[in-house]
Amino acid sequence: MRRKNHYKAVITVFSGVFISVFAGSALAMPTYQASVNPSQYFDGYKQTSYYDLQEGGKLADHGAFDQATPYFQDAVEKNPTSVMAQYSLGYSLMETASVSASPRDQAEMRKQAEWAFLRVRDLNPDLSLTYYKLGKLALFRKDYKAACSYYQSGVQSDPDNFTLWFNLGAADEKIHDLQGAENAYLKAVHLNPKFVFATNNLGLLYEETNRPDLAEAAYRDALNEVPDYNYARLNLGSLLQSEGRLDEAISQYQQAIQYEPTNAWAYIYLGNAYYRQDNYEKSLDAYKKAISLKPDYPTTYYLESLVLEKLNRPDEALAEGLHYINLAPHGLFSKEAGVLVMTLQQSKKRSASAEDKP
Repeated sequence: MRRKNHYKAVITVFSGVFISVFAGSALAMPTYQASVNPSQYFDGYKQTSYYDLQEGGKLADHGAFDQATPYFQDAVEKNPTSVMAQYSLGYSLMETASVSASPRDQAEMRKQAEWAFLRVRDLNPDLSLTYYKLGKLALFRKDYKAACSYYQSGVQSDPDNFTLWFNLGAADEKIHDLQGAENAYLKAVHLNPKFVFATNNLGLLYEETNRPDLAEAAYRDALNEVPDYNYARLNLGSLLQSEGRLDEAISQYQQAIQYEPTNAWAYIYLGNAYYRQDNYEKSLDAYKKAISLKPDYPTTYYLESLVLEKLNRPDEALAEGLHYINLAPHGLFSKEAGVLVMTLQQSKKRSASAEDKP
């Protein structure tokens, strides 16, 4: 029941900090001379892009990006060459799009955001945050080649930025450039060995290209750096299990549970390994624990029905099989569950008929 890429680190964009020169009330105002009317000065200040950036920044700091956007648009109109104004506008549009209920509005706002970030890139090609955002926007519209291009530009601008290398590797995988992805992940790991997201994804890539020894080494490298990084630990266990090294796999799953007792996937994988060892009681215990932690995941009920059948508990196996079908009538194992349920129902009817005979 292994899902090879379930524990792949997603493309992460480390650009969540809102860029603003106005930190709280730290705006420095010039000292008024006696001959200057403060109200006249403030009226003049309100006509500048700095005022719009300040007001928009206050709203953005509180998450009110839809209200902040008009201020940033005004700032850009007043000062089109302001990197801060263009970046703030792009960021605000992206955040507003993320909570919009209209796909059409989302697409339009993201298009405008991309224009703003492209302007930032033209004004300051060395600002690496811009490439994160441009790459993310390309991913939203599933233009993976464009995402690769943006991240490639980013690492050319900032070659020691390991997170940009990581994003480039993940984007390369999207266009099936596995060699490019491998090179990018290796670069990220070289720059920061503790950035285990890249090491984990490298292990999965090695598995995908039939290099299990390298995959195992990558997962172990990740765990040496961060022992509680359970993505790598579960991937390592799954790899060991696929090679028939069940005791080693079980040890990895048990360690994952020690680090994270509420990880339902660790219990599911543990149950699978015990099942392959014909240790059905322990397998059942693991599945039951997984269900208690993640009751909305249908597959565990199907797995539990298989174990219950092996334990000669047909009524319970039938109930769990039906439970799976009710939760996922078109699920991954719906056909197998249907066959199991039908077999158990027929067996139950035969038993009932036999009891009715004199």
